[in-house]
Amino acid sequence: STSAYVTITVNSTVTTGDILGFTQPEYIVSLKENTEQGTLVLFMNVENQDVRQVQCVIMQDTEGKFAVRTDAVEKNCYIYVTGEIDREYRDRYDLNVTVQFKNITPGRKKRQAMLPYYTYSVARVLIEITDVNDNAPAW
Repeated sequence: STSAYVTITVNSTVTTGDILGFTQPEYIVSLKENTEQGTLVLFMNVENQDVRQVQCVIMQDTEGKFAVRTDAVEKNCYIYVTGEIDREYRDRYDLNVTVQFKNITPGRKKRQAMLPYYTYSVARVLIEITDVNDNAPAW
């Protein structure tokens, strides 16, 4: 009887290219005060969505000045103005936007609607408000 021994070594590396998330960890944008509600402020590209159902959520916007919408097809995030923007009241908004997902399987939509979303990535969004009417700040 003969025997043989084989040693198998598997080297595995995780690449960030497969991770769901935003293309940038931080976004800085400038917005004029008195910008109309419904105006697009920022487009946030979400990478590596695969077959996941993706949604984005704004954190720390207690005044409700901004809203985020997720494109159901492209699975990217769009931030819009939803409230009055006045630099004399506030000169910047420092928000965190999370991208959340739930794994879905084609053909099983009813049952999957009840599955929870999982937060996967967070990006900081700094919105700096520019003055257009030269009134003195009142903060």
